[in-house]
Amino acid sequence: MKKDTRKIKEDYVVEGPQLCELDRSKTYKGLVGIYVDESLITMIDGEKGKLYYRGYPLMELVNNSSFEEVAYLLIYGNLPTVSELGIFKNELIKERNVPDSIVTILKSYPRNTTRIELLRTSVSALSLYDADDYVYTEEANIRKGIRIIAKIPTILAFAHRIQENLPLVEPSKDISHAGNYYYMMTGRKSSRDFERTFDKILICHADHSIIFIKLFFQSN
Repeated sequence: MKKDTRKIKEDYVVEGPQLCELDRSKTYKGLVGIYVDESLITMIDGEKGKLYYRGYPLMELVNNSSFEEVAYLLIYGNLPTVSELGIFKNELIKERNVPDSIVTILKSYPRNTTRIELLRTSVSALSLYDADDYVYTEEANIRKGIRIIAKIPTILAFAHRIQENLPLVEPSKDISHAGNYYYMMTGRKSSRDFERTFDKILICHADHSIIFIKLFFQSN
């Protein structure tokens, strides 16, 4: 795959008015025209209908990579070697299980609670059991990110089965990230075609560039 090595700021970021130029009587809805920050991870070129992860066109990644490879790319900035990918996959597999207390939380909420609310609460609670809680080095943050990536499918699948009064299906240790999510949701392994299709969907949703929560933290 060919990587686009142009600098994101120079080629893709459209700067809005500087702070001194802002009309404070005007509402800039959705931050339209406001320059917020630079992203070295994801670039969205709306005019051309292009999306890039770390300089690689999204469609090339969808057609040639797995979700695990793309997750590695987003975290580390480069596509993994065969050896690096194997280690990364094993790290994800090792972190798929969630503490029993997370299951208790999921069972305690009303049946009509939305999945996103359950996910938000559960991910927040995970920090209480994280070995790197209150450790903010780059290495620790990467480990936290890997744990969250691994556990989110488990949380969502458990939430689904609890709300549907179905027995929980524990994570598999020998199938892909996408395949494992389907397995925990349904209790059966998916076909290779479905697994690959779902894998492509996960790649498309792997990153969403700069989000409002980043702006919130930068302003505090």
